[in-house]
Amino acid sequence: MLKWIGVGMRGRLLLVSRLLIVLILLFPINVIYAQPTTVESRIIEAFTVLEEASKNGGDVSNIVSQLNEVIWEVNTGDFDELEVKSKLDGVISEAEQINTTTLIDSRNRLIGVGFTIFIIIILEVLVWRCFPTIFWELWLRYRGHWIVK
Repeated sequence: MLKWIGVGMRGRLLLVSRLLIVLILLFPINVIYAQPTTVESRIIEAFTVLEEASKNGGDVSNIVSQLNEVIWEVNTGDFDELEVKSKLDGVISEAEQINTTTLIDSRNRLIGVGFTIFIIIILEVLVWRCFPTIFWELWLRYRGHWIVK
């Protein structure tokens, strides 16, 4: 058994932990490089973006037909990978654009509904508070000179 003279248990742990940190810093851990995107992974990405845009209420029928054409082209086996990737990039960018515009439209609709409800509540409060006063002032102005016999 190895015995360190003059070093307590806490000192030994500190020394061992420092040695481990130095070893970790000297020997780099496996670096994960970005794998080149395959056509299949781009198709899956385009499908998920289209699905999200469709869930948010966007009209994605034209983009779905474009994606179907790309999938058909890939399934035939005779395709140019760069051309297919550029088409998929176009499909993804259009779907993201439709998704953002749909989210903006739904937000604007929600703001409009909230504003309308707010105006209705304000008008109800104003009518509830001011109507009796306005009604009796108008009544006295137009019918106050009448004499009951």
